[in-house]
Amino acid sequence: MLRLVLLTATASAVVRRYSELGGRPFQMSRDARSLRIDGERVLLLSGSIHYPRSTPAMWPQLFAEARANGLNAIESYVFWNVHSDARDGQYDYAGFKNVSEFLRLAAEADLFVLWRFGPYVCAEWPDGGVPTWVKDVPGMQERSNNTAWLNETQKWMTAHFQEIERFLPRNGGNVISSQLENEYSGSGDAATAYVDALGAMANATAPDIVWIMCGFVSTVWDGALHAGNGCPHDLGAGHLDPTAASGDPAWFSEDELWFDGWGLPSLARPAVDVAYGTASYVATGGDMHNYYMWHGGNHYGNWSLDASDGLEGPSSSENTVRYAN
Repeated sequence: MLRLVLLTATASAVVRRYSELGGRPFQMSRDARSLRIDGERVLLLSGSIHYPRSTPAMWPQLFAEARANGLNAIESYVFWNVHSDARDGQYDYAGFKNVSEFLRLAAEADLFVLWRFGPYVCAEWPDGGVPTWVKDVPGMQERSNNTAWLNETQKWMTAHFQEIERFLPRNGGNVISSQLENEYSGSGDAATAYVDALGAMANATAPDIVWIMCGFVSTVWDGALHAGNGCPHDLGAGHLDPTAASGDPAWFSEDELWFDGWGLPSLARPAVDVAYGTASYVATGGDMHNYYMWHGGNHYGNWSLDASDGLEGPSSSENTVRYAN
């Protein structure tokens, strides 16, 4: 089904895979129907593969299987606390933290990448990816229009995008999108000021990619594409596009279910339901569809999570990393 959806995009002015760009720098834009690369439309079928929930030895096979199953993109959050354990400006990119190798192998496998920066990412990950030392910064108020928080976010964003510079569109790279915040629930003037401050950072750091904000939220930076998360798989893009009148295309950043709880019935969906939902979404106007998760993976180096870390779900007693998709 995924191959069929991509093969329907046969017009000459359609980009179907990263390799068609030939490694050249390119420009991105969007209209109400789709993302455009150098003016040509692109349909993105993506799956979430979080780099710290797998290992470098696994990445080539994961990417090869994604391509073999019809995906032309993958998605991952960026996990700040994986790379930073002290307020010293030093970042660890060794082993499963090697984002440059992750992105290089994705490009080698002919995959675009949706690189969800944050700085807060949730992701059912300790502290939503925010380092523990951040709490000790004087005057800190996380996820707000707070000088201390914005200063630390700016340092992290600048350093991280320098790390992945060669993978950006201006250098012919495969990272075409990133994300500000995650399902941000703030409202009012202070919340607007906060997302606008993040947007200004994004514009200064990587203006050549598409920045999104995800979830059915009320406060979105004007420059961001408002993407939808959720579980209604067969209701079409009109149901999932939270800003249908904005002139932006419909992006489904997380087609998901919740965790399987140990000892409880499985939440896994039949393949026919998944296929029908994807086809329905694209047929009714969807431009990007991301399976969350494509590869659930594992936790390494004591990065496990329990309910005390703020995990929200149907049952506070659930503690598992196995995804239903």
